[in-house]
Amino acid sequence: MAVRSAFCLLCAQACLPSTADSGLGREIRLPLAYPRQHVENLFTAEQCDRIRVRATRELNFLQAEVGSGSVGSTSVSLSTQARRARFAAVPKDNFFYSQIYLRLWELINATNERFWRFAIASRTMEFMQYSIYSADDRGTYDWHEDVGFH
Repeated sequence: MAVRSAFCLLCAQACLPSTADSGLGREIRLPLAYPRQHVENLFTAEQCDRIRVRATRELNFLQAEVGSGSVGSTSVSLSTQARRARFAAVPKDNFFYSQIYLRLWELINATNERFWRFAIASRTMEFMQYSIYSADDRGTYDWHEDVGFH
């Protein structure tokens, strides 16, 4: 089996081999030791400013909650220590925000194709959250598990 090594354009280092010739005239993917993706400047500074201005003006923000328990439970314990922020769901059906989803989907899909090749579809992409951590309310984001509390 002939193995070809890859050169990572992101970190400019030789990486582990990514494909090998199966001997049957087709390439097979080798497992990666540490699959990861690093991207910088997906959006320009101007695009980020435009997103921030529109999001803070247009989205419906709620107080973020982190706690333990389950949906509908009367015994949910909320923590104000792990997370203090306001958040809003980012709509997919708004043209402006749909362009953000599209750019992220292109990156997600390319990364999936590069590393895993799972069967994924853009329609299954979850809603993004836009969060604001303000010094006024001692905005905090600390370690917590996103399990069971929806």
